[in-house]
Amino acid sequence: MEEFGETLRSAHELAESGLHESARALAGLLLSALPPGSKAPQTLLLRAQALLLLARCLAVGKEHKRALSYFDAALQVLGSNPKLKSSTEELQFEIRMATAQSSIAQRDFHKAKRMLDPIPERSRSVPMLRLLATACEGLGEPKGIVEFHELILKACPSAVESAIALLDNGVPFVKVEERLTASKPIRNLVLAHAAAKRAEYKESLDRYLELKNNYPGNLDVILRIAECHLDRGDPTSAQLYLTKARSLDSNIVTLMDRQARLWQLQGKLNMVAKIAEELHRITDERPEPWLALACYNEMRNDSEKALFYVDKVRMLAKTRTLMINLKRPDEALAAYRMAYRYSRDISVYEGLVECHISMSKISDAKIVAREAHMLFPKNARALAIVGIVLSHTDATTKASLAHTFKRADLNSKQAIETFKKALQNDSLCLTAVFGLANVYAKTEQLAEAINLIKEHLTHHHSDAMHARLGLLYHQQGDFDKAVEQFNAALRINPECAVAREGLAETDREINGVSDEGIDAMDEGAEEEMDEGDFSGQGDIEDDEDDE
Repeated sequence: MEEFGETLRSAHELAESGLHESARALAGLLLSALPPGSKAPQTLLLRAQALLLLARCLAVGKEHKRALSYFDAALQVLGSNPKLKSSTEELQFEIRMATAQSSIAQRDFHKAKRMLDPIPERSRSVPMLRLLATACEGLGEPKGIVEFHELILKACPSAVESAIALLDNGVPFVKVEERLTASKPIRNLVLAHAAAKRAEYKESLDRYLELKNNYPGNLDVILRIAECHLDRGDPTSAQLYLTKARSLDSNIVTLMDRQARLWQLQGKLNMVAKIAEELHRITDERPEPWLALACYNEMRNDSEKALFYVDKVRMLAKTRTLMINLKRPDEALAAYRMAYRYSRDISVYEGLVECHISMSKISDAKIVAREAHMLFPKNARALAIVGIVLSHTDATTKASLAHTFKRADLNSKQAIETFKKALQNDSLCLTAVFGLANVYAKTEQLAEAINLIKEHLTHHHSDAMHARLGLLYHQQGDFDKAVEQFNAALRINPECAVAREGLAETDREINGVSDEGIDAMDEGAEEEMDEGDFSGQGDIEDDEDDE
């Protein structure tokens, strides 16, 4: 038996030296050499330890499915002898934790939680609590997420990720602050995140910029500033900080999928291709490289490949917007609903409304918009959500024709006022700009719509803005200016479908062909505008058709 013990020690030394294949092989030989069917406690203990080591070596090689079978076998061996089971509690906890890690890698969150739940609270280490929190995130159990992150913060008062997770799951900052005893800069970092979570971007940026001035060149702070500008709808400022981040660390992956998305919106196909290639050279185990590839193929109108790359990371929240862009609203809605279960984020509300509208579920969109407005009453993006729902609310077919027109006119006026209030709160709110322009166009206020888009072209210089302006000029009958704007959009993005179709339709109009095509195309453009980064007051009144 001493010889077997020495073999196990040698296998452990190999694993600790990073020689996992050798350790796995030696552990396998040991398991074959142990007397089969022996119930001796010492033999059973050696068998369980060898199974655990073999499984861990497999997990290192990402063979998690095989590893899980050996982890399970190790627990069964220890449980086969009552005396051994009671004397090896720590080893059983170790096996359960390793099982949970491989289960999470396999996205089997139920099994991960089932493995860790029996461990008494007094014996749960911080890594175990972190695994439990991750399992609850995967299962969409907000109570569990809050419970385990509170325990982590209690054990480690400087745990920024747990403080941020609590804020993301609706715990007020006052309660988080009671647990957080971190240094002033860490506290300011959490405060800045809390402000961003409330969609109060000015406060958040002020705090991040203070940190940037005190700690120049800090990559984490620069990335958070970039993210704040992206969420606020200020791509110009975001680009400056994303470029700065890459100059500090060329191997950075965080937020680079959003960098690819920015370049996609600007029509920079070569830049998107370049960053997708660079990200894949860095890693293919993160979602950002696959999402960058999806952006690239979407620009090339290769939706099949784009969908393939989205499917690589479809369980991640970051795929939700691309699901909508690629006309998969049902799957996008499911992803947003899952996100909603554990994070009442403004972007989640935007996505839910967008999905409901694309599926003509206006009543459901109203409910979501109301809730967003209640949570973020002064936020431009929340106001824009309300405006978008109002602009899509039609009068009931049961009412008289006169009432139908009266109700539609009232909804348009409410939508206009809502979008204007959103822009007063944040002049960079792009969805409020598009939403207001759409309502102006629907109500034949073309001069106002054109002036609005022109006013915001400086800050949002994109193919979508020029294409929308071209459509407005076309609707106004100014074909020369329409052609000019469609060409401007195509110079930015040669693959801009709205601009290409608009240019072709305008040419047919000039040559005396029917204008039915432009009506359909204009409707498609409105869908694109509504799918932008939502950024919007008014109350949504129930229509009779929704009662």
